[in-house]
Amino acid sequence: MGVEGGMKCVKFLLFFFNFIFWVSNSLLSILMLTIKRQQSGSRSASTIQVQS
Repeated sequence: MGVEGGMKCVKFLLFFFNFIFWVSNSLLSILMLTIKRQQSGSRSASTIQVQS
């Protein structure tokens, strides 16, 4: 009985930490893409202003 309860706990902890890492990775990816888009957008805007 004790081993079965321990395995349930291990499975739950593995799922929980895997989910936390997945969510944090998704948030970091969204943040990085947002920053990259803002930087590329400001560069293109500045080159347009210089040309005109």
